Parts: sequence; structure tokens; C-alpha cells
Amino acid sequence: CEDPQTGITLPRRSLINSFGAGGAYANIIVEEFIGENNMKEEDTFDTEVLIIISAKTELSLTSYLKKLQEFLQRNSTVSIQAVAERVQKLNHDLDYKIAILVSSAEELIEKIAVLQRTGESSSARNIFTSSPRVNADSPSVSVEQALEEKDLTQIALHWLTGAAIDFKQLHGDLKSSWVDLPKYTFSHEVDFSFSPNEKITKIENEFFLRLSAKIASGELSEDEVQQILLAK
Repeated sequence: CEDPQTGITLPRRSLINSFGAGGAYANIIVEEFIGENNMKEEDTFDTEVLIIISAKTELSLTSYLKKLQEFLQRNSTVSIQAVAERVQKLNHDLDYKIAILVSSAEELIEKIAVLQRTGESSSARNIFTSSPRVNADSPSVSVEQALEEKDLTQIALHWLTGAAIDFKQLHGDLKSSWVDLPKYTFSHEVDFSFSPNEKITKIENEFFLRLSAKIASGELSEDEVQQILLAK
């Protein structure tokens, strides 16, 4: 925000108060972090990096890939090293996983597009996936050796198969600037609960199942759902 008197750009600040019933009082001032050159491509790192992404469901994973792709398209000069370090710190080790080796933001955009079309691993393109239905290939060297040699392919395979990876060993003392990546999309489940004494027919049960599916897919808005239930 801009100071109305001086015209100087200042970070946004917020005051949070907490009042206790017994007279206790506390407050905290939160100030916006403004990093320097966080969108500048850095040339001091290795040319290839490992991008890892995981999510609880396939829907969350594909939604996040789309968000990340759009983010990179808007910020084409972002440091790919900074993106790699950020996703490695966000490592959730969830059921649906993707590991990609890239050397630039443009290459990551292209490989995300490949995944969107095929949804499959491609060792020729250095794209690796795993899920409850599809197992990743087994690594051929130990985690320690892969980290020591900075073998990103083997590190990716170890991560996909559930190994704990200390990604800090990949970067040493080199630190990239902060990148505020998109947030994950969470899956939504809709449930209609009925009292134990309330009986519903088979037709009514099928109706609520279809309605739940349409709500979860975003086909129906909240207002439309209310109108359907009131009409019923």
C-alpha cells in the first residue's frame, strides 16, 4: 500500500487483538513480507531441478497442476530453482505423486501439458508418477548414494516409492528467494444425514446420490441445491 502523505510504498500491516473474559489481553502486529527479486531467474544453480507434487486425490493433483501451469505462464521469469525448493519444502508425501526433471519454467509448463494429455509416466521425458493403482519403478541405487551424486532420477524414484528424502542435501548452502506458489485444491464430499428412525426409499436414495455427485463436481450451485430440495 502507499503512504498518502509521502507516497512511499509500505508493507501491509494488520493488528490482531484477543480479549479474555477474565481481563487478559494480547495483541500481535502482522506485517507483509516483501522479498527481493523473487521473480528473477537465478543462474547460480545447477541447470536441472526436481519438481515434486503430491495430493490426496487425483482431482486435487490435476487441479494443482493446472494452477501451477497458469502461475508459471503469468510469471515466466520465475526462478525454477526457487520453485523446486518451494515444492520440496511443501512435500506432503500423499497418495498421488508426480516427479518431473526440468531446467526452466517453460519446460515445466510443457511437461505439465504432457501430463494433462496422457496422465502417465514417461521416462524419456523425465516424468514419473505413482498412485494407489500404479507403482513407480524401483530405484537402482540407495538414497544416500543418489543424494551424494545428486542423481535426480534416482531421488525421484525413491520419493515416489515412499522414501524419506532430505532435499536440503541437494542445495547445500545455496538458497533461492521465496516464491508464493498456488494453494492446493481440496476434494469435497457431500453427505446427506438422516435420523435413525427416518426411512428413505430406494428412489430417494438414488436421488440424493445423484445430487451429491452434481454438488461435488460443481455442476450445481448452493442456490440451485436449495431450490431442488425445497421443490422436493
